[in-house]
Amino acid sequence: MGHIIHKSLLSSLVVFSLISLKAFSFDKLDAKYTPSFGDKKAPVQITEYFSFSCEKCLSFINRDFAKIKTECIDTGHVFWTFHPDPADLLTLQLMVCLERLSPEEKGEFFLLASQKAVKNTKKAAHWMRETLKRRGNGGEEFLSLAMIEKAPATKAALSYLKQEDAPTLIPTIEVNGELRKEFPTASFIKSLIHQQEHPCHLKN
Repeated sequence: MGHIIHKSLLSSLVVFSLISLKAFSFDKLDAKYTPSFGDKKAPVQITEYFSFSCEKCLSFINRDFAKIKTECIDTGHVFWTFHPDPADLLTLQLMVCLERLSPEEKGEFFLLASQKAVKNTKKAAHWMRETLKRRGNGGEEFLSLAMIEKAPATKAALSYLKQEDAPTLIPTIEVNGELRKEFPTASFIKSLIHQQEHPCHLKN
């Protein structure tokens, strides 16, 4: 009898685990919309979910990210991806632009666009249009409301936003596939690197 109860309980736990995994799963945007930095094989994989309408996100990108990039990303410890939360027009316009750039161009374009966005959103949109035009990737026509409605980026954004389990609190970070509550400070990122390099310390 005890064996039957144990087996039944185990089965219930397995089913619950599968349901939980399914409940917290969502599809990310394609890599063409997510600028990334560092070595893809780095032990610490971080995704930051951001929006250009989020002041805290813009402050982090423009004030803190450079130090993290120098000390943690460029040294091969961290691979960092910025994942848009495309619920506002400027972030959606950014996605339209990123789609037209090479992987090497995306990171530089993203960081420069974030500098413009923190000062003035209208000027940021103008800068993105002019930059695309100068690079021969299109321009104002691709960022007009009429074209944005038809853009593949808009379709991708709507599909992403429809997912109930996609992060809604911005900024949110994901560390090695796990969503975390901590804000990505340099000290927090360094602690993650230390945990990866010295896993036995986790037991202490």
